[in-house]
Amino acid sequence: PTKKPAKVSQAWLQAHQPLYDNFEDYYSMMIMFGYVIFFSASFPLAPLLVLISNLIELRMSAYLGCEFTQRPIARRASGIGIWLPVLQIMSVIGVLTNVAIVGGRSNQIAKWFPKLTEGQRVLVIFIFEHILLGAHYLFGLMIPKRSKALQKTIAFEKKQLFRQLNEEKHRMDTEQV
Repeated sequence: PTKKPAKVSQAWLQAHQPLYDNFEDYYSMMIMFGYVIFFSASFPLAPLLVLISNLIELRMSAYLGCEFTQRPIARRASGIGIWLPVLQIMSVIGVLTNVAIVGGRSNQIAKWFPKLTEGQRVLVIFIFEHILLGAHYLFGLMIPKRSKALQKTIAFEKKQLFRQLNEEKHRMDTEQV
């Protein structure tokens, strides 16, 4: 009589898969964001191509994450960590790059303002760049760090936590008496 192979559960198989690391996902998104933000003035189809690429990569990452790695453990996070300052720096550099491409390497400013001298065109480029950086800064101030719904949820959870702590303290005080 031959021995039947033991059935292995799906949970056991998944527990022996490698851990999921989202660094590569963030890293590839930063590269794609860089392509769009730095070179969209010289290649206007870049955002569309990056969108298509990201949709394909999203599906592939979901498949690979479900089939070949352990299920990630859910953890609270206050944000995207070090990637936020990277995105902010990239967006400022992107403004500068695109203004330089449009103003310095194309004849677009000469078409828009044909009667300006070369020095006046440089001044227009400089002013335009400062307007865009000012708008970038103002949008950063106007967009809240947390939505109103999230603020309400946080306040509700804090209230619940304090109520539970007070109930626990009251219960411990009455047990000691």
